[in-house]
Amino acid sequence: MFNTNLNKVLRSILIAGDSNLKQLVPMFEYPVRTLCIPGAKVQNDWKEFYSQLMSAMKTENPDQIVLHLGSNDVFGDVESTLRSYRFLIENLSLKFKSLQIGICGILPRAVNHYESSYWNMSALPRLQRDVEKLNAGIQSLTCGYSRCFLIDYAQLFKPAVHLGRDGLHVNRNGAFILKMTIENYLAERQKCVTSMTATLSSHVQVPDVESLSPKMTYAEVVRLPVPSSDTGNRLFDNVFNRLCITIDESIFVFVYHYLACLTNNLLEINI
Repeated sequence: MFNTNLNKVLRSILIAGDSNLKQLVPMFEYPVRTLCIPGAKVQNDWKEFYSQLMSAMKTENPDQIVLHLGSNDVFGDVESTLRSYRFLIENLSLKFKSLQIGICGILPRAVNHYESSYWNMSALPRLQRDVEKLNAGIQSLTCGYSRCFLIDYAQLFKPAVHLGRDGLHVNRNGAFILKMTIENYLAERQKCVTSMTATLSSHVQVPDVESLSPKMTYAEVVRLPVPSSDTGNRLFDNVFNRLCITIDESIFVFVYHYLACLTNNLLEINI
């Protein structure tokens, strides 16, 4: 079961980027147009991502594009990478006059279990600093374009939990976080949050915060009556409503706990 408004939005979007899209795309419950180029970079584009992107744009003619790039650029110069981002944004804006451009923040790194402990102690801290600098630069850059927006999931993403053993590619939980974040940003962007919530509420029982108690099971939570008002935290409410329909209970509990910690709505739920 998925929201028809959000489905319509996603049908008008092209998601393009690096190999992390391989894990992300299967998480969607509906067809999503993608361009996945493993090893894609913003600068030193030896994979010819830019030319393939422009070709796909002409073929697909999307209303919006979501770019998931940058993880393969963190070894380079930060300023050069940001100039390459600017070049990409400006060219897309010039060639496609009404295109909305979403730029995903660069994922943080985690310990690479396939590398030596020396590498993890020496290179990893520098990579993390470069990721932070790039994300700050991307955020500033997107603010300068009216049709460009940043999709930032830094607050929701925990590298040690959401990345695989190589410390670079998302695992299943990480892909789920990316999917939920992208969907919520797009829903907000398209002004369909109200209709999305109304549709979900007609199918899903959202817990009344007053009725929750410690040690509740997943089944007990989703059987609680629908509240008359939300918690006042739109991110938490939107994502929690969506979580109630996930099939995988372990993911439901995991993400609920994580979001709850971030939004000060923590309650103990067991499966």
